[in-house]
Amino acid sequence: MRWEKLARRILFEDRYIIALNKPNRVIVHPDPTRDPSLVEAVAAYCEEKWNMQFTPAPVHRLDRPISGAIIFGKDNKTLRKLNALFRDNKLQKTYYAITPHKPPQPADYLINYLHVKNGRGKTETVAQIRDTPAQFGESFQRVELEYTTVAERSGFHLLEIHPHSGKTHQIRAQLGHIGCPIVGDVKYGHALGADHISGWVHLHCAKLGFKHPVTKEPTDIVATAPVDPFWHLFADDLPSDVAPPRAPKSPAVVSPEPGQQSKEAVAIFHNEGSAVVPSLDFLDDEASTGKLEAVFGRPDA
Repeated sequence: MRWEKLARRILFEDRYIIALNKPNRVIVHPDPTRDPSLVEAVAAYCEEKWNMQFTPAPVHRLDRPISGAIIFGKDNKTLRKLNALFRDNKLQKTYYAITPHKPPQPADYLINYLHVKNGRGKTETVAQIRDTPAQFGESFQRVELEYTTVAERSGFHLLEIHPHSGKTHQIRAQLGHIGCPIVGDVKYGHALGADHISGWVHLHCAKLGFKHPVTKEPTDIVATAPVDPFWHLFADDLPSDVAPPRAPKSPAVVSPEPGQQSKEAVAIFHNEGSAVVPSLDFLDDEASTGKLEAVFGRPDA
């Protein structure tokens, strides 16, 4: 079945919406890397299966190293309505994150001010965070989230997070700002060398709840966490419908060999007979993990 791998990632689909569980290290939009993108795969799937000419568009963004639920609108009218739900904060978002640092408070509501430096060319996008808007002058965005510490195991801490704004790198930057960078998130404070970056950050968009913009029915999208030793460490603490489905083969959380990621990021199109169709190998957890070689590092005592 040509779309079997993509189908395994579909969490919800009707004539208006399609939602998928995005693996980490997969980009959502096409970018200069020319790596496979979810937008291209979903567009090709909808064109072939439903003869759709409209390219489904994601309503929100998930950074490349982040996993979890992502929603696409299948037509302009639905897309506008979904965008309004996000804009008006009428969509309930639940994330889980793993950090090697104990949060200052077991639970808290964070209000900060964020300034995003958008990357150009090889320059990466970075979000700077401050406690007062005066530190940025006029170039800032107010960002809010609440978190609760769910569990602590082996020195790592599982947080449940509900963002109340949707800005670039918001959760990653806010947690880094309070001294709780997410495991694997070197950009926002996790102390790892560049050669130890595994390609994923342990932040997962687990649940999206909203009133369907067309049918008006309550709709809940739930995405299971990746098969990964860190997520499996907290399998008993995560909701049963979010916990990873099986234990990983290796007990150590490690990173791929140098150059492994670029080898896996195959071109989006490959020849299949006379047709040109997207390669969906990148949608498999094991394929995106690659060969593992170096331990991430130990958490704080």
